[in-house]
Amino acid sequence: MKQLLGKFAKNNNLLSLGGNIAASGLGFLSFVILVRYLEKDVFGNWIIFLTLATLTEMIRTGLLQTGLIKFMSGKDEEVQRIVVGTGWVFSILTTAFIVVVSFIGYWLVKDTVKTMGIVLFFKYYPILTFISLPFNFATWYLQAKMNFRHLLFIRSIILISFIGFVLLFLNQLSLELVILGYIIAQFICSLVCILCRWTKVKYIKYAQKSCLQKLFNFGKYSMGTMIGANLLKNSDTLIIGAMINAEAVAYYSVPLKLFEIMEVPLRSFVATALPYMSKLINAGENGKVSDFFEKTTGMFTIALVPFVLLAIVFAGPMVNVLGGSGYSESINIFRVFAVFALLMPIDRYSGVALDILNKPFFNFMKVIIMLTVNIVGDILVIKLTGEIFPVAVVSILTFTTGVLLGLRFLKKFIGFTNKGLLIQGLLECKLYIFKLKNKFKPEAN
Repeated sequence: MKQLLGKFAKNNNLLSLGGNIAASGLGFLSFVILVRYLEKDVFGNWIIFLTLATLTEMIRTGLLQTGLIKFMSGKDEEVQRIVVGTGWVFSILTTAFIVVVSFIGYWLVKDTVKTMGIVLFFKYYPILTFISLPFNFATWYLQAKMNFRHLLFIRSIILISFIGFVLLFLNQLSLELVILGYIIAQFICSLVCILCRWTKVKYIKYAQKSCLQKLFNFGKYSMGTMIGANLLKNSDTLIIGAMINAEAVAYYSVPLKLFEIMEVPLRSFVATALPYMSKLINAGENGKVSDFFEKTTGMFTIALVPFVLLAIVFAGPMVNVLGGSGYSESINIFRVFAVFALLMPIDRYSGVALDILNKPFFNFMKVIIMLTVNIVGDILVIKLTGEIFPVAVVSILTFTTGVLLGLRFLKKFIGFTNKGLLIQGLLECKLYIFKLKNKFKPEAN
């Protein structure tokens, strides 16, 4: 057991996976509590608030995260200090801009918009974005340094704090109280990051104007891609909320939360792939990027198949466990989500590869085209049917578009074949199975 724990602590892929499992498990728990203790319209408004907060955070994250990792990975300490210090200047300027816009937005919507999730977003987001900056910057820095053990700790502490607050006020929960708990959890996590010296704010004195320009030139496309990707994920929720009602958002959010569980392994390995591929590119080893893309993308696509089948068969019990019997309308929506999960590995890894190859414009274009397909499709099916199930079906068309575009764009810059994805993926799966068998094989006397 001690040997296994030692291997776990040294393996970045396992640490990243463990961090995402812990975060998703705790997030799942908080979701279960809120979905059962809040009225459907209140819960729907909480989802709208959370969607808008996550989407707006993508402005800051998109401008900085990928650029910070790209320009830090494999570089010496002096270069890293300059990049980190400049990143802090950039993030402070971006945060100040977001705070001002949010304040203005509140005065524009408070007497004109009836959806409370939107009004409370503009009211509380200026506070939220300011206090979450140290926590967010620490996660970017730790990912660039491939320190996934500390990332696991950070992701756990923020959700434990939030769940603790919710349980403390469980019998008097309201929308504003839940939002307050969310803000307090972010504050606690930021404070921990500062005390543990994971923010590296002291490097701000090394900031350089030339580096700021470089980060912005890369980040403007990365930001567009990240906002577009987040909009892609949340556009269904926002359009349903605008065209139907908050209760329909609640029905849609249950299978969406279950779908996030299927995303956990993919998110975990993509997180480790980003700095790893950056090192390869910075070392001029583009051929290894191609091999890594074929093996990893093919392996994940193949490995997802049994999980997709299980999700389709057991969709009913899974939805009932999360949302209760009142969410039976969500069962078939989750089955649709399970089907298009098979398209996610190629879509994600092709996007990461384009960014790391310093071709963020192509990734940006891919995401924008996908977003356009999704928004147009959503509006069309809601106008024609007034139902939420066809909205989920549109997602299959959206991600098929993303896969085709991602592969086409990427082939311009690295050599790989569609057949190679399948063959290398199968070989990688066999290799992992062989390694697992050897680990659990009893030792000969």
